[in-house]
Parts: sequence; C-alpha cells; structure tokens
Amino acid sequence: MQRRQTRQRQIIRDELIAHPTHPTADELYMRVKAKLPRVSLGTVYRNLELLVEEGAARRIVVEDGPKRYDGNTEPHHHVQCVRCGATADVMGDATHSRTGSLPIREGWDIQAVSVLYKGLCPTCRAETG
Repeated sequence: MQRRQTRQRQIIRDELIAHPTHPTADELYMRVKAKLPRVSLGTVYRNLELLVEEGAARRIVVEDGPKRYDGNTEPHHHVQCVRCGATADVMGDATHSRTGSLPIREGWDIQAVSVLYKGLCPTCRAETG
C-alpha cells in the first residue's frame, strides 16, 4: 500500500540518510526536532516504522540496546562496538548474497539476511591500548 509522503516523513528519511550513524529513534528525534520544533517522539517512531514497512529504511536490532535505523537499504551487514555501541556498515567482500552459502530448506523464500559483527571501534580500541 502506497502511503502519502508527508513532509514529516520526508524530513525523517532525509535525516536518516544524512546521518549514516544508525541512530536510535530518540537520536533521530533530536535531529528532526531542530527542523520541525513541533514534532513529537511518537511521530518519529511511527514514521520510522512506516519507512521500514515501505522498504525505505532498515531496522537494526542489536543485543542489549535500543533499535537502530539505517537509511541505506542496499544489501549490507553491520558491525557494532561492544564497548560504546557505535554501529557502522560493512560493505564489499563481507557482504554475502541473500542466501549466502547456507543450505536453504526446500520451499523457503528468503526475504532478508541480517548479520551483526561485534568488536571494538577504532576509538575504543585506541582507548583500551
């Protein structure tokens, strides 16, 4: 179902794309509020979920943390720092095809693959010596 593109949803999507840091809804809310002072946190949450449903954004669910959102809908994976929680895209050779080399049971139609690598980001790595 194609929904009407509202100004709020467009600004939320633009901010999500402009900040490829995989923000939480709360983080994105603070950025959007600078452009739309009357926007509510609920509006940001609802529009993020609509963008995910429409395929215009991705939801990243990480262990022990809030959902993050990604404006990059191209196939790719993510890496997350186990210390500070920073999340980044993993592109190129680390990105596998939709089915990868996993044996898929007959009859399955794979819709998406999600891989989350965990490690230390460069900043946290430098701090831990």
